[in-house]
Amino acid sequence: MKNINSAFLGSIFTFLGLVLTFFLNRILEKDKNKGILLLQIFNYRNQDIKEIYALLIKLRKYYELFIYEGNEFSEQENYMNFGPLIEIESFQTEVEKKEIFLKNEMREKLYSLISSMGIGRNFALNLHNNDIECRTDKGTIVLHCREIVNEIENLLKYLRIEIQKI
Repeated sequence: MKNINSAFLGSIFTFLGLVLTFFLNRILEKDKNKGILLLQIFNYRNQDIKEIYALLIKLRKYYELFIYEGNEFSEQENYMNFGPLIEIESFQTEVEKKEIFLKNEMREKLYSLISSMGIGRNFALNLHNNDIECRTDKGTIVLHCREIVNEIENLLKYLRIEIQKI
């Protein structure tokens, strides 16, 4: 009888050990999967940040064309050729494609930049306005471009900091 009780208790403890091991493995597997998923999201976010960073540099170069007039060492463009519509729409389209993995704060900063650049559309339209009082002058274009370049620079600094965060 003593051997039967020992065998019975041994079987119960073995069964409890199996059940406990099964549930602990499931919990650990869930945590492992969650960690893998978070790492994948982090990688997607960082890839999107890199691509947005490159787009911002391209955008900055466009706006810088209208700032440094008279500097023979930098590429420049006549302010009458200012027309940022294609650049703005291209940038906005790419941001919209990549926004799913971005933090809310980052998304807000990007859309704030897009909104600020939108004013340039009106300036570009008014460059060739027949009404002289409504026509956009060179100083307005240069000032707008400087403001956008400064905003882009701030956003680039922000992205350099954010890409290092997990």
